[in-house]
Amino acid sequence: MYVIILNGSNSTGKDNFANFFIKHYEFKATNMSTIDRVKEIASKYFGWNGKKTDEARRFLAEMKRIWAEYNNGPFLYMTKKIREHYSKLNKKDKRNFIYFIHCREPEEIQKFKDKYKDKCLTVLLKRDDRVVANNDADKNVANYNYDRIVMNDGSKINLELDAVRFVEDMRNMFKENKKKLKDKKKNNDELNDRISRIRDKYPDLITYSAGGEGPFISLPGINMNLEICKRENIEELKKMGLENFKEDMKWILPKNK
Repeated sequence: MYVIILNGSNSTGKDNFANFFIKHYEFKATNMSTIDRVKEIASKYFGWNGKKTDEARRFLAEMKRIWAEYNNGPFLYMTKKIREHYSKLNKKDKRNFIYFIHCREPEEIQKFKDKYKDKCLTVLLKRDDRVVANNDADKNVANYNYDRIVMNDGSKINLELDAVRFVEDMRNMFKENKKKLKDKKKNNDELNDRISRIRDKYPDLITYSAGGEGPFISLPGINMNLEICKRENIEELKKMGLENFKEDMKWILPKNK
């Protein structure tokens, strides 16, 4: 699963870009916005007619700002929506599913980055021939260090080509991550094998337990022997039958030991 934050001031082509991406993406994706719930409330309780005038944009932006300041509502609502949707996906779709999330405010974008970390990418769409709407959310979209900037020159064909290039970049990222996972599994398998051999060699000194992301070593009562290893007192080690202990263990002990 990946979360891609889409941003850009009014009328820069964010929805078109997301839809072009989904069109050429061989896996599944969806397009959502952190302002959607605010729009629902504005329409139901405040008579908003759905038209995006400057006044309406300011009203919606202020509603979202107040809700965010009050209880972090927009972010929590969106992450809950993602979590509930993701839980219903089958195993195959879960791996490469992409959530496009429209989000204007830099401080709100950072919340997604902090939560999803390397599974979150940020994209800014810019279009020079558009007048930016008169509200803080639209005016401040450039105040963030985005992972990618897409210049929309007004041509839908060029915008679609940019989306296709982004699809290819995501494919390459998936391949790289798959390779990393494969290498990690291989390294863990090798480590498990080496630990087993060390454990067989020093059965009275080393216990092995597996947990979390990989194997762990516990060394009960071995602190003195480790100090001997540090001093390289070979005679003492020989007396204990541990002359090769330091060499055997150097790759597995924490660096601060």
